[in-house]
Amino acid sequence: MIPPPRISIVTPSFNQGRYLGDLIESVLAQNDPNFEHIVMDGGSTDETVEVLKRYPHVIWRSEKDEGQSDAVGKALALATGRFVGWINSDDFYYPGVFAAAREAFARDPSLDVLTGDYRFVDEKGRIVCSRREVAFDRAVYLYAGKSTLANAATFFRQETLERHGGPRKDLHHSMDFELFLRVSATAKFGHLRRFLACYRLHGESKTMRDLSRGVQEARAVQLEYLSREHGGAPFTALPWSVRLLGALAMARRVARKGWAGCYRR
Repeated sequence: MIPPPRISIVTPSFNQGRYLGDLIESVLAQNDPNFEHIVMDGGSTDETVEVLKRYPHVIWRSEKDEGQSDAVGKALALATGRFVGWINSDDFYYPGVFAAAREAFARDPSLDVLTGDYRFVDEKGRIVCSRREVAFDRAVYLYAGKSTLANAATFFRQETLERHGGPRKDLHHSMDFELFLRVSATAKFGHLRRFLACYRLHGESKTMRDLSRGVQEARAVQLEYLSREHGGAPFTALPWSVRLLGALAMARRVARKGWAGCYRR
């Protein structure tokens, strides 16, 4: 029997040992016949290595790196799957996700990137809120500067990442925001109306610790892409025309979500 196309899961990690086991177990719970899980740890000083040693199927290294983007890049270099998921060490998947992703890519061979719905949970895994989304809208990212999708609930074709590259090492907070902008210039996105993953909110997460720095970095990325795609002098602030386009993009997103039933409980 020919196995289904392999799925590679890449995970950057640093001092998140208390959550890493939950992630690895959520990958194993897929009961998937053809996957690999690659964890790149930045030299953690907590229980991370002890956790990794409990799972012989995981491909892992623990060594000093240049940050989260560098770790993802190293993991991608080892990935052999046709499809790739990037999920951080404190997040986790819902059951049946790998099979659902494969089926979605098989239905549309032209699909480059697949996104899905996701939930925010607290440090104990309790649901804080649910995010039902619609298909990727580049204008929301470019003009409104809003990141509406989660890397944990996203799968890429391997050749798409090979063509566009992985996350930029110079970014430490908005690497996924920039990656979506870069890839979406030519890639085809699709959306799966089901919950794929949970994004964990806790005091030790980089997102929660350095929220203001993350906002600043995302704005810098937005201005960089606006400057590149609209020509002329580099943008140093958002002109009224961009703000208007951003407001229209967000209004369109809200309308699409309402029409799709995303706000129903």
